[in-house]
Amino acid sequence: MKAIKRSMKALALASAMVMGTALAGVAGNIPNVVTSSPIKGKIIKGPHLKFCPDLRVWSNYNLGPKGEFPYETGCKNCWLKVGVLNMVDMSLWVENGGTMNMPATAARMTWQSGKPPYQQRSVIVTIPALKPGERKLITINVPRNEFFQVAKPIKLEMDYRNTVRECNENNNISTYQFH
Repeated sequence: MKAIKRSMKALALASAMVMGTALAGVAGNIPNVVTSSPIKGKIIKGPHLKFCPDLRVWSNYNLGPKGEFPYETGCKNCWLKVGVLNMVDMSLWVENGGTMNMPATAARMTWQSGKPPYQQRSVIVTIPALKPGERKLITINVPRNEFFQVAKPIKLEMDYRNTVRECNENNNISTYQFH
């Protein structure tokens, strides 16, 4: 009977060693995996996996004008000397770079008005729900007869109310500077 118990213990120990070695080998190729080695008794820690959505600007498609900036009567250079232009609809590509579905949220585009009293103006736009890896072209429609100061950047804050808990909250702003 003792011989059978010893054989079973030896078999269990051998299985644990093989499994531990196999897991350690797999874990060596996959970062942030936690394994233990039955031989050395060490615990190997890896990075933590995050399961969350991440709204961000897709690649190099930053905020920009959807069309050409119009200008009123006279030459465009005359308007540029004054430092204001008519505001146009803007667009950008957004994506969910996370690992979970992202619910619909709101974005706010702000600019410095080119008309007295020269205050900050803004428009709110809805960003639809996105699956992981999904991309959408967002168009921000600006009310007509709006002007902006060309020396000041136009800024878009995605999820500006912070309603979506994201993997990275620091990649939600895109700016456009007129040249």
